[in-house]
Amino acid sequence: MRVLVVDDQVHIRDLIRLYVEEAGMICLTAGSGEEAIKRVVEDDPDVVLMDVVMPGMDGMETTRQIKALSTVHRPVIFMTGLSEGEALSQCLECGGDDFVNKDVDPVTLAARIRAHGRTRALALQAEKQRAELARLNQDMQAEMELARHVVERIVEPCDRDIPGVTCYSRSMTGFNGDLVLSVRRPLGGWYVLVGDFTGHGLPASVGAFPASKVFFAMTAKQFPAGDIAREINRALVDALPDFMFCAAALVEMLEDGRTVRIWHGGLPDALLRHAKGEVEPLSSRHMALGILPGRKFDAAVEERVLQPGDQLLVMTDGLIESRHDEKGMYGEARLLESVSRADAPLTLDHVLDDWRAFAGDEEAQDDVSMALMTVTEALESAPARLPEQALIPWEMRYSWTAEAIRARPDPVSDMVDQIPLPWAFSVHKGNIKVILNELFSNALEHGLLELDSALKQAEDGMIEYYRLREERLSALPRGKVSVRLALVQTEGAPAVQIQVTDTGRGFDTRPVEDRLTRHTEDSEAAFGRGLMLVASLCRRVHFADNGRTVKVLYPLM
Repeated sequence: MRVLVVDDQVHIRDLIRLYVEEAGMICLTAGSGEEAIKRVVEDDPDVVLMDVVMPGMDGMETTRQIKALSTVHRPVIFMTGLSEGEALSQCLECGGDDFVNKDVDPVTLAARIRAHGRTRALALQAEKQRAELARLNQDMQAEMELARHVVERIVEPCDRDIPGVTCYSRSMTGFNGDLVLSVRRPLGGWYVLVGDFTGHGLPASVGAFPASKVFFAMTAKQFPAGDIAREINRALVDALPDFMFCAAALVEMLEDGRTVRIWHGGLPDALLRHAKGEVEPLSSRHMALGILPGRKFDAAVEERVLQPGDQLLVMTDGLIESRHDEKGMYGEARLLESVSRADAPLTLDHVLDDWRAFAGDEEAQDDVSMALMTVTEALESAPARLPEQALIPWEMRYSWTAEAIRARPDPVSDMVDQIPLPWAFSVHKGNIKVILNELFSNALEHGLLELDSALKQAEDGMIEYYRLREERLSALPRGKVSVRLALVQTEGAPAVQIQVTDTGRGFDTRPVEDRLTRHTEDSEAAFGRGLMLVASLCRRVHFADNGRTVKVLYPLM
């Protein structure tokens, strides 16, 4: 332990120095207040023995400055011959921790120094722990920020501009255990998924990875809501521990703008507010996603035909289970009353304002998410017809090597974005993208990567299929997918001709062609429907070169 002795009299400094060193401590000395401050800065003593009366800067002012310089408690013991109570009180008020008489015996002085040295050691230990906690907190914040960055990019962005669909989600922590996904159907309409995973924060948010991957993969091919729910369930059963699941509602609006299909498992009652004002609760009919394995899962949906002005509100339990210390729980009854008395049309702002008025300044107890879907007069119609004279023939060719496919995560969008139909493309891009996405995926996955669709029937289903897809694509040494897009005239009308060729081994096309001819599909399978969808959109589908080439014709008029 280092002790600084501050006194303007040399013989006093020498005497106290002798006492300190005989007690086994290191002694530093200073003859003035200014020198004492310099020694504190340079030598960082543990305890200071301070004279009160010194020329220039006295002991009290020196103590004030030493205390101001010290980030960790540094005891100051005054050595004084003063006996007046007021003077001794001033020694403590300026920051002193103790005082002794200058004629104190060596044993008592050493005991006092050691006692204050222990408080100094505790203070240093506390500061070290505080610094370590600060470092750990900084590291944790950096890791959390990295994790948040990854989560935001792995969970695909949703379409927040769908007419009639508004969403809200607020997390209790930096990570959201709720999931709100929305996307347009390729042939018109939309899908909305609202989910609530077990728990809060990062552990709860990890379930969004497999769920969103399946959701966007299957909605891009316009699978029905029940099939999407089944595959998300399969993915979550495979990926999550037994104690985690996802209460969810999946809503699919068909292209007529009226018919909705609802798969509802584990969330609070959805509220269907009819245009005339009455509110109808729609109760959950299924267990949450991620609980039931395989064929025990019930994919049945509730189908409703809605009218213009009808609105459907779906929410997680964080809203109705919000609690106030005095008012109790927000509850389903209050939400129902709030929705019933709202002016038409109902808005999420109305729901949120009522909830916030109830909750006041209470801290959030859970994640809160909801989606409000409104049926409008303006229906989202099928792709419009184009005036034939406005279309100028064109042709585009692409050659995608294995390296190029790995480098471009979404080659189909790249190609579709370049199709030269600047003003008319918007009404047909959904259909063309669905067709090209299905054909390109088949060429890559079944042609080059030799993946078997039957794999999707296993318990791990989609997750295992896409795991193998990523693995084989990463290791693919060679291979190519060629795409030809052209605007042609056929039977007096314009059409987009799409041809996709791969360099794989090919396959026996007869079963597929027979199935397309008979227009049959396996309703139990969650795969194999893509070509049926392509056939329904196109005027013809033709296979060549042992299945390595497929040609389709998509009519624009």
